[in-house]
Amino acid sequence: MARRETLVEGQTPDFVASAAGLMRENLGAALTIADLADHVGYSRFHFSRLFSGATGLPPMEYLAALRFAEAKRLLLTSDEPVVDVCAEVGFSSLSTFTRRFRDAVGTAPAELRRLAESVAERPVVPFEVGDPRQPSLQVRLDFGTNADSRLRMPRQTWIGWYARPVPVGLPAAGVLLSGDGPVSLPLSIGNPWLLAVSMHADADPVDQLAPSRPLVAGYQVPLTLTPHKHELPPGITLRFTPADMHGVPLLSALASLRG
Repeated sequence: MARRETLVEGQTPDFVASAAGLMRENLGAALTIADLADHVGYSRFHFSRLFSGATGLPPMEYLAALRFAEAKRLLLTSDEPVVDVCAEVGFSSLSTFTRRFRDAVGTAPAELRRLAESVAERPVVPFEVGDPRQPSLQVRLDFGTNADSRLRMPRQTWIGWYARPVPVGLPAAGVLLSGDGPVSLPLSIGNPWLLAVSMHADADPVDQLAPSRPLVAGYQVPLTLTPHKHELPPGITLRFTPADMHGVPLLSALASLRG
């Protein structure tokens, strides 16, 4: 069974941190894999393989994720026209930016601003998306005893099913809940990766749609029933930690899933 090696805070490989730093400093520039590989002293093939294994995304997709995360921040905290935001994060074509932003975030750039206004008027409350006829999995949430105050505050937590082990695009199904769970979660066919994000219950629209350092968790193996596997584990535990600054940023505009 495939296993996903996640970034753990404080244990990010040096080459990932170095490459990610170069990306963040040059979001508007035309960086290439060769630029990134040369920066860390690896061959392009070796760099691409190791970077993908460490982050869950190939280098150029990771760079795009950083660009879209910055675009979300600019759209939600400034009045810059979409075309200016597009250029600022390294896209020369507005149509390409809009299409790829929609695929990664789940809503178009202008619609993200309207969604923020909607959340401000009508705060997001717990909801579920999915097929209740599918087999369910018991999911426990572990926020530990970490002294970090973010682990003790009242919170809302999204637990969702993704096609890949990274929070890019809208999840196919999941649940937003208040408190610490546990929750019975139906499977989502074709979307075996279970990822979660937890934020302050009173987070403002910007923090809900573009959280900077949320608490995150993910199950490290895909969860699905196949012709050769007819049973799920009786239950799993998702253990939350503050998001690693070098992990793939949460791009999904989760509020757009509510009914």
